[in-house]
Amino acid sequence: MLCSPVLLLLLLLYAAGTHATRPIRIKVFYEVLCPTSQNWMLKQFKPLYSNQEMNKLFVVEPYAYGNAKTAGGVVTCQHGPMECSGNLMMSCASEYLAAKDNVPFIFCALQELINKKQVADVIDKCIPAAEYRNNVSACVTTEAGHAVQMKVAEATPNHLYVPWVTIDGVHNETAEKDLKKFVCTSTPRPDWPTSCSLYSMLVRKEHGSRRR
Repeated sequence: MLCSPVLLLLLLLYAAGTHATRPIRIKVFYEVLCPTSQNWMLKQFKPLYSNQEMNKLFVVEPYAYGNAKTAGGVVTCQHGPMECSGNLMMSCASEYLAAKDNVPFIFCALQELINKKQVADVIDKCIPAAEYRNNVSACVTTEAGHAVQMKVAEATPNHLYVPWVTIDGVHNETAEKDLKKFVCTSTPRPDWPTSCSLYSMLVRKEHGSRRR
């Protein structure tokens, strides 16, 4: 029986949809001057994000508040006022930058903060577009920024340390310790990029142990 062009197109779209994997949504709760937060962002998240095959498999939603405390409308941070300013900058950037711009900004900004740069200088260097740079700068220096940071504070769950990584609201230690392993082993095999091949034996062992 011959297929009409429309029916054939529908079948192809259906086949593509059944094999497509939705990106894993990962939330990370961190603070900008915490060394373990910096390491997770720059040594785990950044290499995967920079890999064009891998970055299709997951989305990270960052929340920069961490172990900060708010009392009487005043935020105090574990690593002092500079960290509060940096956390606020990250929250404002998340508010005003699209995800495709915000993630590279986070990587750039963290490296600049590690190098002891001031927030204003970080914004100037890491946000090329003047309009967005001005929006983030205004957010950081006005009450609008405080309101944004309070939303991030409210979204931050109870946690024992930072970075604190959750998947669908559930804490996940594997994603904290080895993000690549988590993303690969959580993705169906037909959608694996070549970067995940080193985990094939691990997945086989885990599946084998489940059958026993």
